[in-house]
Amino acid sequence: MARARIALLGGESTGKSTLAAALAAALNASCVREFGREYWIAKHGVLSSADMALIALRQSRLERVAAARTAGYLICDTTPLTTLFYHRWTLPGAAPQRMAQLAAQRYDLTVLCGDEIAHVQDGTRDGAAFRSRQQADYAAHLQAQTAPWIAVRGSVAQRVAQVWAAVQQYSL
Repeated sequence: MARARIALLGGESTGKSTLAAALAAALNASCVREFGREYWIAKHGVLSSADMALIALRQSRLERVAAARTAGYLICDTTPLTTLFYHRWTLPGAAPQRMAQLAAQRYDLTVLCGDEIAHVQDGTRDGAAFRSRQQADYAAHLQAQTAPWIAVRGSVAQRVAQVWAAVQQYSL
C-alpha cells in the first residue's frame, strides 16, 4: 500500500501534470494520470453527467489500484473532486451522489498549484477567467477541510521543494 497519497489540484494550466511528473521523479514515486482529460479528448469535449460520473469512478479506481501496487509515494495528477467541480461548472443540475462520495476521499496531502504562471491555451481550455473561478473554488474547499494541504507557487523546482517540505512537516 502506498506510503502516502499526494493529490494535485488547481485550475487549468496551473502546472499540475508538469508538477506530477517532477514529483514522481524527485520522490521516486508512482503517478496516477488524469483520466478525465483522456476521456474528454476521446469524447470530443462533449460530456454528460453520466460521463462525469464515469470519470470520477475511473479516477478513483486508478488511484486504488496504484496505491495497492506501490510502497512509496503516490502522486495523483487530479482527484474525483476535480470532476465533481467540473460537473458543477459545466452541466445543469446536481451531480450524482456517487460523485460527491468519491470527491470526499481524503489524501495524505493535497497540493493546490498556483495560478501565477501564464495560462497556456492548448485548444481544450476555457481561459484565464475560468481558471480564476476554479482556483477560488478549490481554495475555498481546501480551507474548509481538516486534511493537510498546501498552496505552491514558483518554478517547478520551487514547487517540488515546497511539497517536499510539507511531506517532512507532516511526516509522510
